Amino acid sequence: MRSEDFHVDGLDQILLKMQLLDVQVGAKVLRDAGKDSMKPVMVEMRRLAHVGDEESARIAGYQGGDLRDSVVMRTRIGSGRSKSRVATISVGPLKKKHRGRTLSNITQKALAQEYGNENFKMDSFIRRAMDAKKREVINSLRRNFAKRFDKVWSKKL
Repeated sequence: MRSEDFHVDGLDQILLKMQLLDVQVGAKVLRDAGKDSMKPVMVEMRRLAHVGDEESARIAGYQGGDLRDSVVMRTRIGSGRSKSRVATISVGPLKKKHRGRTLSNITQKALAQEYGNENFKMDSFIRRAMDAKKREVINSLRRNFAKRFDKVWSKKL
């Protein structure tokens, strides 16, 4: 996959506005804006993920559908060593652990589709979804943050 330079304008203005807000309020504003901005990536990832049939799901031992159904958004706030991070927002298949370190069947299916293996040809869906929507995410983040900031700021005044 080809790598390209990616420059984002406007993040310095977001940082300046964040400094005007209370830390807790600013973090919530940025997390909420980030979650809304990542929705197109989740939709695209679900679209690109393979759809399995009921029989193969039953044989593989997982319930609840296929890889497409397992694509979710996760938000984590910074703690411990990553305390300086306001939030980490990720989209991808569920990462359920089974008995400690064993990968779940859904995770194995995601890895097989993303990177390929001896049985499946590589058909990346995580990277393609992110690459297809990265500009949209950045532009949406800027708009969503500005809208939420203005709403919070007007209440503060």
